[in-house]
Amino acid sequence: NSSKQVMFLNELEEILELVPPAVLETVASKLFPCLARCICSDHFQVCERTLFLWNNEHIVNLFALEKAENFMRHNFRNIYTSLIKNVDASDPHWNPA
Repeated sequence: NSSKQVMFLNELEEILELVPPAVLETVASKLFPCLARCICSDHFQVCERTLFLWNNEHIVNLFALEKAENFMRHNFRNIYTSLIKNVDASDPHWNPA
C-alpha cells in the first residue's frame, strides 16, 4: 500500500534525525535495500518521498559520517542500482518522460 510506504518514509526520516551514527551501522543492511525498493516503486509518491530523504542535511551527513568504505560501497550500491534501473531507456520506469 503506497500510503503506508509514504507514512513509513516520513517516520523513518524522523527516526534518522534522532539516531547516532553507530545505530545506522547496525540497521543499514536492512535499511538500504528497503530504500532501494522504495525508489523502484510503481507509485510516484513513494519514489519521490524516498528521494526527498536526500534533501535532509542531517540524514546526508549521517550517511557521510559512516567512515567504513565497505559499508558505503555495499549499501549505496543498492541505491545506485535502483536509480540506474529507473533511467534505463530499454526498460522504462513508471514515468517515461
